[in-house]
Amino acid sequence: MEKNRPVYSVVIGSIRLAIWENAVAPAEGKAQDSPNSPKKVRHAITIVKRYKDNGGAYKETNYLSGLGDLAQAGTAVWMGIEWLRRRQDELQTEDDAAE
Repeated sequence: MEKNRPVYSVVIGSIRLAIWENAVAPAEGKAQDSPNSPKKVRHAITIVKRYKDNGGAYKETNYLSGLGDLAQAGTAVWMGIEWLRRRQDELQTEDDAAE
């Protein structure tokens, strides 16, 4: 079984941002949701901080601490925004070509 992987991921210091892409199921009974309809996707974003516990094992948390973590998260978010804008442009271009 293949593990679901993010379509985009960036690591800034101890912060990792990942973007996941999922196809949106067409609503039942809608005429525009034919097999030739434009591709519809939904994006989910996760932000985690990686750290080592006392035993030396890597762990992840969604709690950030201090200005350093916040600055790293901000940079990762900015990079995620830029990637997502480009991806939405790609999807729109694919939709326009399908029409």
